[in-house]
Amino acid sequence: MTANLDEQISAGFAEIRRSKKRYMVIKMSEDYVSVQCEHLGERDSSFEDFLNHVPKDQPRFLVYDLEYSTGDGRKQSKLLFIMYSPDQCSEGKLRFAYANNKEIVKAKCSPINKEFQINDHADLSQQSWIEEFS
Repeated sequence: MTANLDEQISAGFAEIRRSKKRYMVIKMSEDYVSVQCEHLGERDSSFEDFLNHVPKDQPRFLVYDLEYSTGDGRKQSKLLFIMYSPDQCSEGKLRFAYANNKEIVKAKCSPINKEFQINDHADLSQQSWIEEFS
C-alpha cells in the first residue's frame, strides 16, 4: 500500500536544495498511512546533530546535503538520499512499509547526487560518503 506524502517533504527538500537547511529525517506514521517530515536540520547543524535525530532501531528516509573540499581545495556539495533500515529493527512490517514507499519518497526528493541503503547506525558516516565522491 502506498502512503500519502506530507507536502512538508517537498518544501523541506527545496529548503535543502537552496542551502537553507542541512538535512531532513522522514518518518512513516504508525499506521503506515502517511509519510511526514520528522525533523529538518538547520544549515549550521553538525553531523552529530544529524545522527542524534536518526533512531538506532527504526527505519527512516534521510536527505543530507554533504559539503566537503576536494583534494585540490574546491568546495563541493552533494545531495544524498538514504534509505535507513536498521537490521536491529524487529518489526518486519515496518521495514517492509519503508521499502514499499521508498520510490515515492525519493521522487519528492529529486534530483539527488547519490543514494545509499544503510542497515546499521554505525554506517552513517560522513567520511565514507565523502570518499564515495573522491
